[in-house]
Amino acid sequence: MSYFLKQILSFALISLALLSSCGNKDENAKVASTEESSAVCIWDKTPLVDKPSHKEGKWLSSISLGEKLKYLDESKEDNSGGKARTYYKVKLLDEKEGWVQSDFVSLQSTVATVVNKSDIYSRPDLSTLTKISFEPMDIIAIKSTQGDWTEVVGKRRKGTWIDKGWIKNKGTSSEEKDVAVAMYVTRALLKANVADVITELKKIKESSDLSGSVFETQIADLLGKLEAPQEVPGYETPTPAEESSATDTVYVK
Repeated sequence: MSYFLKQILSFALISLALLSSCGNKDENAKVASTEESSAVCIWDKTPLVDKPSHKEGKWLSSISLGEKLKYLDESKEDNSGGKARTYYKVKLLDEKEGWVQSDFVSLQSTVATVVNKSDIYSRPDLSTLTKISFEPMDIIAIKSTQGDWTEVVGKRRKGTWIDKGWIKNKGTSSEEKDVAVAMYVTRALLKANVADVITELKKIKESSDLSGSVFETQIADLLGKLEAPQEVPGYETPTPAEESSATDTVYVK
C-alpha cells in the first residue's frame, strides 16, 4: 500500500472516531436534558391550560397529585388575575402540552410517597426541626439528597399548605404502584360521607392493578376502624386539616 493511501485511510479512521465521539456526546446531552426537565405535580387536579394566563387560559386537562411531567424549559409571567403568577410549559406522558402554575409543580424532581412518619427540618441539620411531619401515604417530590438527608416538597394530608424542607431517610417509596395507592387514598379520605370513604377504600383494596402495595395493611386497618369504630378504643373521626407552622413553606391558593 502506498504512503498516500495509508494517509487517506488513517484520516478516514480518525474522522469516523471523531464522529462517533460527537454522537455519544449528543446522546449524553439528550439524556442529561431529559433528566433536567423532569417535574412532578404536587397539587391534586392541577389545571393544564392552553395559555399562560389566569383569565384567558382554556382548560385542557387535570393533572393528578404525584403525576410525572416533562418541563419544556419555558416559563412566563402573568398578571391577568390581579396577582403575579408564573406559568411553566409542560408535557404530559400522553404527549399533551400546556401550561401550569409554577406553585403546583416541582422541577428537577422525582416522585415518591412517605412510608414512615418523617419529621420536617428546615435544613439538613438536626437543630432545625419544625413542628410538622409527613405521614405515611403523603406524596412528595424529591429534589435532592445530601448524605442521609432528603430535600422534599409536598402537600401533607393534614396540612393546607405545600411544605418544603428536609427529612431523614427513614423510608420513602418511588414505586409507581405505591404512589398511585397513596394518591387514591388521599382522595378517598376527602369524601364527606364515611360510607363513601369506605366504598373508595374497598375499590383500592380490591383493584388487581394496585395489589401488592406497601400500604395494603394500612388500608385494611383503616377500613376496620371506619366500618366498626365502636370496637376501636380511642378511635377519633378524622378532623379538618391543620395549618402548617413550618418556617419554610409555600402558600398555595
